[in-house]
Amino acid sequence: MAPVRAIAGAIVALAALAAVPAAGGSTSAARCRTSQLHLVYRGFDGAAGTGHELFRLVPHAGVRCSLRGYPGIELLGPRRHRLGIAVGRYHDELHPLRARVFTHTRPARFDIRHPDFTPSGHVCSHRVTAVRVIPPGATRSLTVRLSAHVCTHGARVSPVGRRY
Repeated sequence: MAPVRAIAGAIVALAALAAVPAAGGSTSAARCRTSQLHLVYRGFDGAAGTGHELFRLVPHAGVRCSLRGYPGIELLGPRRHRLGIAVGRYHDELHPLRARVFTHTRPARFDIRHPDFTPSGHVCSHRVTAVRVIPPGATRSLTVRLSAHVCTHGARVSPVGRRY
């Protein structure tokens, strides 16, 4: 009788472990609220005339939440005035559009790609001093400082994900 109870207890324990999602997995979690997130600018990368501004939406310690989709983006100039530059969306095999669960140690990542030069070879003239970001599915925004020059056309944002 004791071996049967031990086996039954082990089966229940294994079933409970299987039901616990791994951190950062694709299982469901409550949608991230803006108040649970911190926006971090991770710098610039780029090549061949295209710049990549790298960002993270980092949940506060102890928060596990999900995001899916594209963040809303506003490029801000000096004195935090909107520059009026439309930021489109891009999607490719490296940036799948799907719901993801994020934690403080596994933050949501996204980037903004933009041309560094005009078609005639001049450096883009719009000075960006900050970026306002509305997380996917949210209505409130977060703002972070940066320093970049962008062109009037061609800026695109990626969906939130884990790599970039």
